[in-house]
Amino acid sequence: MNTSQTTESDFSHLNALLEGLNQTLKDEYTAVKNGEVEELNLLIEQKAELLRNIEGISKRVEPALEAAQKSAAEDASQNASLDIPSYVQTALENLISCHKQNQINGGSIEANRRFSESLLDIMTAREANAKTYDASGKYFNNNQAGALSAEA
Repeated sequence: MNTSQTTESDFSHLNALLEGLNQTLKDEYTAVKNGEVEELNLLIEQKAELLRNIEGISKRVEPALEAAQKSAAEDASQNASLDIPSYVQTALENLISCHKQNQINGGSIEANRRFSESLLDIMTAREANAKTYDASGKYFNNNQAGALSAEA
């Protein structure tokens, strides 16, 4: 098999793994949404295995990706049309899809955590600390020395 065929074969394998990861992430979202803890644990193991396999193959396709990026940058600087192989374009699309689904899952998990924390505050009659956040959405630590306090 020549280098081009090997690269295309590696990308086909990578794309199959990425499609599997995307489906696993979608299943993970459903498990989080439905509170299926046992299913979620199985999916986390499955996701870890897929990520290990993706990491392994990514080392083989990395040179081809770098070459495609360099070629695309050169084509863009010369106002030429981009000529990225379809299997590379598919891999990039799959990566974007996995990234988006992972962010959705992370947001769902964080929302569940905040809901559980609020429910626990209500059930235990704990006073919830008013949280203040900055422009980036990160919370300030209300216990910082020297921090302004609204309490008298």
